[in-house]
Amino acid sequence: MDPKVYDAISHAVADGFARNTLLVAALTLVISAFGAYFLAFMKRKGENLATKSDFESLQSQLQANTQLTETIKQDLSKDYALWQARFDFKRKQIEEFYSPLLFLVQRKNWIQKQQDKRMDLSFKKHGGQTPEWAEILRAFRDDYVLPLRADIAEVLKSKAFLMEEEPASFAKFLQHDAQDRPLYTLWNKKQIDGIVDAQDWPEDFEEDIRRTKERLEGELRELLKLPAIVRGKPTSLPSAACPLRSS
Repeated sequence: MDPKVYDAISHAVADGFARNTLLVAALTLVISAFGAYFLAFMKRKGENLATKSDFESLQSQLQANTQLTETIKQDLSKDYALWQARFDFKRKQIEEFYSPLLFLVQRKNWIQKQQDKRMDLSFKKHGGQTPEWAEILRAFRDDYVLPLRADIAEVLKSKAFLMEEEPASFAKFLQHDAQDRPLYTLWNKKQIDGIVDAQDWPEDFEEDIRRTKERLEGELRELLKLPAIVRGKPTSLPSAACPLRSS
């Protein structure tokens, strides 16, 4: 082969190999860079997806906790409202019905005892029912007993919705008051006397009121986590000197 031709072929092959090598190297660099970028891109995308998934899970948990908290608050609010309603009603029963009713009945009974004692003293002193005996009866009845009975009847009439129970003594009192008043008026203003069957004063009236009042007070104090009331028996007072009593 002509040496000149050989040299020319050798240079051409060498140049072609170098260009191919550079091309392969360049392609390798490009592919490597793209691969690195693609891996980094996929890693970031995976992290973003994981972060988004974690955020959505956390958000869902927070929403569930919020709903649970609201449910608990509503239940507690409902329970407290029921407790408050029970407390208010029991307090109203005591303050507006049983306490004033017991006060009035006790006061009437105490005055009635003094009336009976004073009338008995006059009866024994004079040997019968004299004008003095009648004046004692009028003074006690007109000024004390009948007004107190009217107040008792008013409480039973206007506050009956606060009644915890309705013992027989309540109806007996109303019957006694309705029957006794006109008979007393007939005797007092018309001087018409006579024995007529009528309902007596119910002896268990005071005890029925006291029993329910003390039970309600105990329930009210239990709601407030307070100890029970320590109750004592009323002390006996010495007899008071009566200005009308003769020596």
